[in-house]
Amino acid sequence: MLLLSLHACATAPPLLTRRHPGGVLEVRLNRPSKLNALSSEMVDGLREAVNAAREEGASGLLLTASGDRAFCAGGDIRQVVAMPPQQRRDFLRREYSLMIELFALRDSVPVVALADGLIFGAGAGLFMAAETRIASAPSSLAMPECALGIVPDVGATDYLRSCLEGGIGQWASLTGGRFSSDAMAAGGLCTHVCGADETERQPGQRSLPSTSDAAEAVQA
Repeated sequence: MLLLSLHACATAPPLLTRRHPGGVLEVRLNRPSKLNALSSEMVDGLREAVNAAREEGASGLLLTASGDRAFCAGGDIRQVVAMPPQQRRDFLRREYSLMIELFALRDSVPVVALADGLIFGAGAGLFMAAETRIASAPSSLAMPECALGIVPDVGATDYLRSCLEGGIGQWASLTGGRFSSDAMAAGGLCTHVCGADETERQPGQRSLPSTSDAAEAVQA
């Protein structure tokens, strides 16, 4: 049962939350048609959810996403481009603050991310801010803005350097190189890989554990 939706709009809310039995707070990115790209509204809603998890003593925070094409393909570039320059800077400030706040939450609340599909840009920042990072076999992670000459954001310069050895992190930071789920696991970018890959997955077959099962595991 959905207990709360943040920033509801005329259509489906872009961000949904659910309180599981036992106190785990699930936050679901809900823009599958936009590859769950982060809008300004979603960034603010995620920050509110992080604060609620901390202030209300949640037993865990679970990050999930609707659809199987993308966990999150990054920030909503179309929305950002349409903003005046000052609003763009404010959006990035709030987006970066979200990642810092989410990472800091790990000191008091277990944070788990379930990702199925693309984990790009700011989506990678969200994913990497979680302590436990579970990716489906078809998932991949990249910072594609690097190919445009943009410095990797949302903490990427830190986690690409610290997780990947032998200059691979530097390579990824300069090229926007894409990591398969196996490469993510080998490099420490995810803690677990589960499910069948795209060539083996049957129609309707889940790549990830259910959110209820994940919430129970967080409490264990």
